[in-house]
Amino acid sequence: AALLNTATVTGSPFNGEGPSPDGGDVTHTNDAHVVLDVAPAIALEKTVLGGAGGACPGVEGTDELVAGVAGTAVTYCFRVENTGDTDLFPVVLDDPDLGITDADMTLVSGDDTVPLTPGGILVYSYESTITADLLNTATVTGTPFAGEGPIPDVDDVTDTNDAQVVLDV
Repeated sequence: AALLNTATVTGSPFNGEGPSPDGGDVTHTNDAHVVLDVAPAIALEKTVLGGAGGACPGVEGTDELVAGVAGTAVTYCFRVENTGDTDLFPVVLDDPDLGITDADMTLVSGDDTVPLTPGGILVYSYESTITADLLNTATVTGTPFAGEGPIPDVDDVTDTNDAQVVLDV
């Protein structure tokens, strides 16, 4: 990726007594292209635990299941980590099986209003109930970010992770 960096310098003519009354300001602009060698990356860990208002994290993956009768409360936890070397902003979570995004979740820790720096972590939770067996997958997407905006020609990074609940019969 490359960034265009433009610098402008302005000077006022000066004689021995002060600014020259005959001259106007002199301005010069020059550009430089800065090549970025970046390796953005992001990781998502989605867990689930029985009960409402539980403390994240919960049971990871599908090796262990949270089970209950219909209407049993569960808490889904989403831990997002910037595992790359580049700020990411925005960072967006999507869980289409639950029909939610990070806008529907509770931010437990971190600050999602500023770029997620390398090594930075965001944790979200979402309370729901078991209505049927459900293996659901969430996706997180982060946009590589530098200065005031997205880094040109660097693709967004994504990761997915799932959690499962089952009905007791």
